[in-house]
Amino acid sequence: MDEELKEMVRGPVIRPEDLAELLDKTKIPSDGIDLTILDVWGGRTKYGYQYKISTAQGDFYLNKASLKNLAKVYGNNTALWRGKGVHLQVTKVNVRGEMKDSIIAEPLEPLE
Repeated sequence: MDEELKEMVRGPVIRPEDLAELLDKTKIPSDGIDLTILDVWGGRTKYGYQYKISTAQGDFYLNKASLKNLAKVYGNNTALWRGKGVHLQVTKVNVRGEMKDSIIAEPLEPLE
């Protein structure tokens, strides 16, 4: 992984309940939800470098796994992610030996 991507993936993991709040308090279906990226912001915060995507349903902070997933397909230039599709799904991940719900973003073809 190159140094630029390593800088991009530092930061806290957003909780599933945070995403439900961002998406007009709707519950994420068990098979996930497909959204279109309208814009991407990145910057240094007290937690390290953070990236946030904007969708018609709200904003979403990318966790490390999600950022890596999107960068693998869409590249490191986040300006080129606008108009691309993203699938968000709640999955169980191992956090310090404990299985917890986490939201993972996967790339999609651009939504029509």
